[in-house]
Amino acid sequence: MRLFGTKSTHLTSVKAQDRYCLGCDNYDNIVLNVFQKQIHLFGIPIFPMGKIGNAFCQNCKKELEEEAMPELIKHQYLLVKNEVKGPSWQISGSLLLLGLILAFSLAHKKSNQKELEYLASPNKGDVYEYQINETDYSTMKLIKASADSIYVYLNRYNVDNPARLNWINKAENYKKNTIAFERQKINDMFNEGKILEIKRLSD
Repeated sequence: MRLFGTKSTHLTSVKAQDRYCLGCDNYDNIVLNVFQKQIHLFGIPIFPMGKIGNAFCQNCKKELEEEAMPELIKHQYLLVKNEVKGPSWQISGSLLLLGLILAFSLAHKKSNQKELEYLASPNKGDVYEYQINETDYSTMKLIKASADSIYVYLNRYNVDNPARLNWINKAENYKKNTIAFERQKINDMFNEGKILEIKRLSD
């Protein structure tokens, strides 16, 4: 199933009054159909885009889009199109999407606040996920901290996608030689977005 797409929902069908079909010259067999177009996410309607429709002859099955309708039929069609309303459930996806965005925003804000606390008060065992360069990422594990420095073990491996950092975050992958970083350096890396996440064992 596609992530985003468009689809149409039938709103109404009304029989045109006193009209001939130009295709078969049959009288009083034209039905005016109106549909609501909407954008959907995984099949759930997010918000309506506009109305479309056609004039359909039940006798010869000829179907005319709005721009091809004779003026007298189009007049009736436009009256029906303007009067019919879309169902209220068509905005259900918008409400769901809004709720998801709000929940994600709150979770992200809470996560950022937690990481700021970890940055200010580092604990032994904290794992820093960080960016080495434009294509490489790795982790380092906190061994101890002082007022102006932190001391870490660097991971001997790196990955090309931050989503794979969990693959290398294993005790046996950390070099046992201690590397010191000034706390200000770590703060700068965090503010520049080079420290992607700080994980604590108690999380």
